[in-house]
Amino acid sequence: MKILVSIDSFKGSLSSLEAGLATKEGILEVYPNANVKVLAIADGGEGTVDAILNSTDFRKIAIKTVNANHDEVEAYYALKDDKAVIEVASSVGITLVKEKKPFAFSSYGVGLMIKDAINRNIKELIIGLGGSVTNDAGLGMMQALGYKFYDKNGKILPSKTTSLAKVAKIDYQGAIDLGKIKVTIASDVKNPLCGKNGATFIFGQQKGVKLNELDILDNSLNHFATIMNSFFGKDKKEIPGSGAAGGIGFALLNIFDSVIRPGIDVILEVNKFKDEVLNTDIVITGEGRLDRQTAFGKAPFGIASMAKKYKKPVIAFAGIVKEDAKCLNTQGIDAYFPIIQELVSLTEALDKKNAASNLKNTVEQVFRIIKTFKGD
Repeated sequence: MKILVSIDSFKGSLSSLEAGLATKEGILEVYPNANVKVLAIADGGEGTVDAILNSTDFRKIAIKTVNANHDEVEAYYALKDDKAVIEVASSVGITLVKEKKPFAFSSYGVGLMIKDAINRNIKELIIGLGGSVTNDAGLGMMQALGYKFYDKNGKILPSKTTSLAKVAKIDYQGAIDLGKIKVTIASDVKNPLCGKNGATFIFGQQKGVKLNELDILDNSLNHFATIMNSFFGKDKKEIPGSGAAGGIGFALLNIFDSVIRPGIDVILEVNKFKDEVLNTDIVITGEGRLDRQTAFGKAPFGIASMAKKYKKPVIAFAGIVKEDAKCLNTQGIDAYFPIIQELVSLTEALDKKNAASNLKNTVEQVFRIIKTFKGD
């Protein structure tokens, strides 16, 4: 029996690889001779680079960059030949700052990572936009790549969100030549840059923006977009996904030959999921929480959709399964199972050892059912 295991991370508990290995253990308890392939997965957010490194022959490039508060941090990205995979969460992730100061934050660190990859002569860049704490429309990222922003008095503006409202002129003299680099933006966010459905109003508060500051920051983004439009001659602020990662998507669309695609689709291509699914009998997927939202582009949905193209059965496992997850049975997931086996606290449920054990044990029991009905 050939089984492909590709499970998204159980956030706060198991990484994609850890969940996959626990699943493999459960299967081998029942089918010790099964050919079980574990393929780490992500959807463009935090863990994307690790998923690529764990399931492909990309190599890890470690560098020093800065977080959203300009504190030095160590980060890494994936590189193979002339292609790089970067995730913004590794430099300006929400978990990398102790205090949320949205108007002081900058995406400069993302630009430093891109610059390092460019210096290695890449021709293609995949950048995952999930998990950021910034809301500066990519201004800081552009500054790291050599763009200069001036106020109405001709003074160079600092790399922080408050500069957005003051930008009067953009200077690209000395900026890195980005013309030959093709960029794929891996993001499931469909929000535009500005407005009630934009970056600030939808995601601002979780990044520390106060309720009475939402209009102020949204107006700043709109001003910046107007200046960018006059400079680049193209209006990108209404494009679905331009509001991803606090507007980093907007900046990428302006300065690169770029396209926004669902994160899971991009990652499935990079790790050659199609080739793997063609040669398997059962596909196993899952995530920390399965619910109706899973069907809106999350990793298990993407995996199930691909598997169903080739008529493969799909089983999913999750830490929590909500009642509205029933819709997934018509979206490619043939059956799903929660792994919690007794009433425990959230802390106990998220404990890495407990989660791995619960997942392994649940998988084992499901495959015992399969073995019984197969008559093996």
